[in-house]
Amino acid sequence: MNNNYDRGEPDEVLDLEPADPSVGLFLLVTGETVLTEYTTSFDDLIYYFSHPQLVTLDGDNTVTHTNWMPLSKSRRFEVSSDKVVCHSEPLDTLVESYRGNQNG
Repeated sequence: MNNNYDRGEPDEVLDLEPADPSVGLFLLVTGETVLTEYTTSFDDLIYYFSHPQLVTLDGDNTVTHTNWMPLSKSRRFEVSSDKVVCHSEPLDTLVESYRGNQNG
């Protein structure tokens, strides 16, 4: 029985839209480190990656990033949370570099 309906009040509606994207650093089960804008599903079972970059650290401590899955037509991906080993907030300098690559 829906008490709100009985009172003439509207039902509560869950907000299923992802929040604004953040930039995160993800270690995947494949061993890849991915830097990406992301949102999550409302139940946190899916990560939505937008313009993900594969991040590598060279021997001389130079950070490089290239397109993750470069042969994909889309730059948006759904990644199951069970494929993520860990997730963290990247260094500010890495975020600046990532955003610079996105803008040109």
